[in-house]
Amino acid sequence: MNRFNDCLQMVNAEVELDKSNADLFVLRARLFEYFGKASCCFCNIQEALALDPDHAEAQLLLRKMTKEAERSKDCAVTLAIKGNLKGALLKINRAINYNPLGEKYFLFRYLWSLVSPSSGVVTGVLDFCAADLQEGVNETGEERNAGRENRLE
Repeated sequence: MNRFNDCLQMVNAEVELDKSNADLFVLRARLFEYFGKASCCFCNIQEALALDPDHAEAQLLLRKMTKEAERSKDCAVTLAIKGNLKGALLKINRAINYNPLGEKYFLFRYLWSLVSPSSGVVTGVLDFCAADLQEGVNETGEERNAGRENRLE
């Protein structure tokens, strides 16, 4: 009975044929949730909500994902306070997987990279850029440039 892989393949084929069916994206999101692929689940929820902003199941799943991201962030903060930076990084990465649009999670990881010399600067720079891009999604070009100049000062 556990033929979830086959089901996912069938749903993928259906999505390729009909990219305007929000229910298919929600079904695929549920399958990705089953497989533990939170970021894929999140992307499919976003696709479903783009097609149907009032889709009840997509909204429910989005709330669940957002709640799990917050829970993981809270755990990361607790671990960081206790000095377990490696555990905190794992938890904040989990939060990012559950809600890739939450710029506060990227900021937390960026700050962690500044504190921990073993983490490397590359992750921190990427997180800074990701937060900058997400912050500017709803801004005009002039507002975005003014914000960048303020951060650089």
